[in-house]
Amino acid sequence: MLIIGLLLLVAVALVASAAIAGGGGATDFDVVNNTIQSTGAGTFLIGAATGAALVIGLWLVWLGTRHTYARRREFSRLRRAERTQRTDAVRDRYRAWTRGGAKKREEQEPESSRPKDEELVSP
Repeated sequence: MLIIGLLLLVAVALVASAAIAGGGGATDFDVVNNTIQSTGAGTFLIGAATGAALVIGLWLVWLGTRHTYARRREFSRLRRAERTQRTDAVRDRYRAWTRGGAKKREEQEPESSRPKDEELVSP
């Protein structure tokens, strides 16, 4: 890929230098009822600037979508972590309630009122 990219850059440099050096004739453009006159070199430079603006615009769009995707992934991770914490908190409350409830029942019922094992067995 690196070699192909370098060859492409060399080809662009050759075409650009040939267009700037050899473009001597005038060119007319009709844009919104206005006529713009330019030389071949000027036309090439305008095209090059337009191409550079296009590349920069596409790069900015790519950065924006990458940032949005990263943000969405982070929010999703945070939601998942929050859900896990909430589930753990509910589970801990339930365990504390069931353990605390058993102790409270024992505290409410005095030992003397409960029949002992020996009393349950008839002689």
